Amino acid sequence: MKGWLPVFKKELLRFFKDKRMIVGTLILPGLLIYLVYSFMGDGMRGIIGGEDRLPAAYVQNMPETLGAFFDGVLETETVTAENAEAAKEAVKNGEKDILIVFPENFSNEKPEAGAPTPNVEIYYNATESNSSAAFSLVSAILSEYEFLGENKYDINNPTSGKQYNLATERDMTSMIFSMLMPMLMMVFIFSGAMSVAPESIAGEKERGTFATLLVTPVSRAGVAVGKIFALSIIAVLSGLSSFIGIIFSLPKMMGGADVSAALYSVGDYFALLGVVVSTVLLTVALISVISAFAKSVKEATAYVTPLMIVNVLLSVTCMFGEGAPTSVWLYLIPLYNSVQSINAVFSFSVVALNLAVAMIANLAYTGLLVWLLTRMFKSEKIMFRR
Repeated sequence: MKGWLPVFKKELLRFFKDKRMIVGTLILPGLLIYLVYSFMGDGMRGIIGGEDRLPAAYVQNMPETLGAFFDGVLETETVTAENAEAAKEAVKNGEKDILIVFPENFSNEKPEAGAPTPNVEIYYNATESNSSAAFSLVSAILSEYEFLGENKYDINNPTSGKQYNLATERDMTSMIFSMLMPMLMMVFIFSGAMSVAPESIAGEKERGTFATLLVTPVSRAGVAVGKIFALSIIAVLSGLSSFIGIIFSLPKMMGGADVSAALYSVGDYFALLGVVVSTVLLTVALISVISAFAKSVKEATAYVTPLMIVNVLLSVTCMFGEGAPTSVWLYLIPLYNSVQSINAVFSFSVVALNLAVAMIANLAYTGLLVWLLTRMFKSEKIMFRR
C-alpha cells in the first residue's frame, strides 16, 4: 500500500477546494431534507386542523350524557332551532366545522316498538378537510355511544379517565426509529457514495487523468486504499448532513409524537457509528470497483443504479417482521447485516456478537474489494479501454 497517503490527501483537497461540491454534497442534502420534511409535517398537521386546534362544532339539543364523550375532543357552541339555518351557513362557508342536531329528549335507550328511530343529524362541508375529519370523528363517537347503550359491556369507556395505551416513550421511540432510520441511513450512505465515487474514478478515466496517477511511484494498492478512505470520509460527511436534517425535522414530521433521540445511550451511538463506518467503507469500495470497470461517469451511474435499488429493497425489510433477527449467520450478508444492525440499535435489542460479526464481515468484504480494485488498476485492458 505504498504511497496511499498522498492519494488520500489529493482526493480530500480536490473535494474541499471545490465550493460547488461542498454545497451540493454536504450542505444542500441536509438543508433540503429538513425543509421538505418540515413542510410535509406542517402540511399534514394543517390537513387535520393543526396540532393544537380542536374541531369547532355547533350543537343543538346536546344530551348531558354525551358531554363527557366530547370533552377535549370538540369545541362546542350551543345553538337553538331558530339559529340552525345560520349555523348551517357558517359550516358551508368554513367558519365552523360541523353542526350536530340531536332530537329533543334524545336518549340512548332503545325506542319502543313501532316508534321511529331517533335520528342525529350531522351537517358538514365535504370540500373542507377539517370539516370532513370532524364528521368522521363525531360519527365514530356516536357509533361507540350507541353501542354502549346496548348495556352489554364497555370497551375502553372514555369516561373512565384511565390510560389504556400502555406504550411508553421508549416503546414509541423504538417503534418509529427502528422502522424509519435503517432505510433512511442506508439510502443516505449510498447516495453519498454515489455522489463522489463515480466522479473520482470513472470521471478521471473519462478525462484521461487517471493514467497520470498510475505512472507515479504510488503502488496500485496505495491508489485503491487512498481513494476508498478519502471517498468514505466524504460519503460519511454527506450522510451525516442528511441525518442531521432528518433529526431536526423529525419532531415536525411526527406531529408531536412521544419520541426522543435522547433515550439512546452513548454506547448505542458508538455502536451505530461502528456500523455506519464499516458500511460506508463497503459501499464506497463496491461503487469504486463498478466505477473502475465503467468507461464514463454516465456508464458508472447506470451500473450502480440497480445496486441502489437492491439497497433500498434490503432497507425496507426492517419495516416487516418482529425486529432484528437473532441468527448470527444472517449478519454475514453484506448490506442486509447493516440494515438489521441499525434496526437492532434503534429498537434497543443489540446483541454484541451479531453487531461484531456484521462489522467484521463488512471490513472483510471491503478488504476483498480493495484487492479486486488493485487488480483492476493493474489491468491496462480495463483502465484504458475506450
